[in-house]
Amino acid sequence: MTGEDSELIFKDGLRLYNDKNYTSSRECFERALVGDNANPEYHLYMGKVLQQMKETNKAVKEWIISVELYDKKIKEHYDNPYYHSGKGEALLDLALFLDLDDDITVLSLNIYFLLGTNIEREMSDYFEKKWELFNNAIEEFNTAIRLDPGNPSFHRNKALLLKLLGELFDRKMNCVDEFYFGDSLSMSRKMYGEALNEYRTLVSMNPEDIDSYENICHILYNLGQYDDAINLCSDVLKTHQDDPDMHFMLGILMRKLGKYDKAIEEYDRALQSDPYGPNIHNNKDKGVALNEMGDLEGAMKEYEKAISIDPDHSLAHFNRGNILMKLGRYEEAIREFEISIQIDPSYSSAHLNKSIALRKLGKKEEANSELNIAVNMDICILMKRYDSN
Repeated sequence: MTGEDSELIFKDGLRLYNDKNYTSSRECFERALVGDNANPEYHLYMGKVLQQMKETNKAVKEWIISVELYDKKIKEHYDNPYYHSGKGEALLDLALFLDLDDDITVLSLNIYFLLGTNIEREMSDYFEKKWELFNNAIEEFNTAIRLDPGNPSFHRNKALLLKLLGELFDRKMNCVDEFYFGDSLSMSRKMYGEALNEYRTLVSMNPEDIDSYENICHILYNLGQYDDAINLCSDVLKTHQDDPDMHFMLGILMRKLGKYDKAIEEYDRALQSDPYGPNIHNNKDKGVALNEMGDLEGAMKEYEKAISIDPDHSLAHFNRGNILMKLGRYEEAIREFEISIQIDPSYSSAHLNKSIALRKLGKKEEANSELNIAVNMDICILMKRYDSN
């Protein structure tokens, strides 16, 4: 097989990957690699598809190979911005899916807490690894932008990374980062601010870039700047009345402000524009709004609609399980949490809520087993559990 043949096969794989046909795209990437095993982009996307198929360990190996191959390309062709951007993507994927070392187990963490031992060294090593990878990825995206400042894909990659960092400081790390990163709020605001600059650059390049507008709105939402986000959504909708994502974002904002009727109205508009599209979250979030209004039956119907459109939507099954728990239907709730876990085995909240439902049924041993799985996946659960004791 020639390099040209491999490139054509790889492009077919990219098309299938974007269509979420992961099994077929994986086959294409494997065939492309047979023809050209030294192509870092092929390894990068092989890792991406393996991650989508829940084969994280294999994905990580592919990303490591990709970084090493991009390094070789950069040494030979430093002024090629695509090599820097590709390496940045591989580093970003590695950072996102880096997990705790195997020796930092639930048992050892519990012992550290019970004995009053400081786990700062173990946890700081973990976060330092993630932080180094993120920083290296930012450096590569910055180099790509310096070499080709007019390429929107480079700005988009950097913006995505900065937005993800802001969210990580907001959510995942904020239970322990006071020991390692200082003030979580100031760090998240810094990352969000830099991400906003990149998305605004993208909008200046293309005023019709709805995806960037949506991300700006989402960052403003995370920063608590709800009025600014609502104004931006409303301005965009003046010229893009049928855009489902902007209606969806406006619905999220209205729900946050407790304006549930307006939120549901916006979700319905989003669904009218895209009733069976990939943005399945419309039904799920409409269900959340109804749930918060106390309309459990209405919420249940929305989750069922979401599941009928996409039976493999882990979060819709999870939310349906939560409604069943509220109704005291614990066995049915457990089945929904199990489906959610089967679809996404890394979903710690599904394991945690399954544990709660099992405890309600008096199945303490099974409940503890699920709790330990959840804790293994999310150190924050352990710390919250410890704080509550």
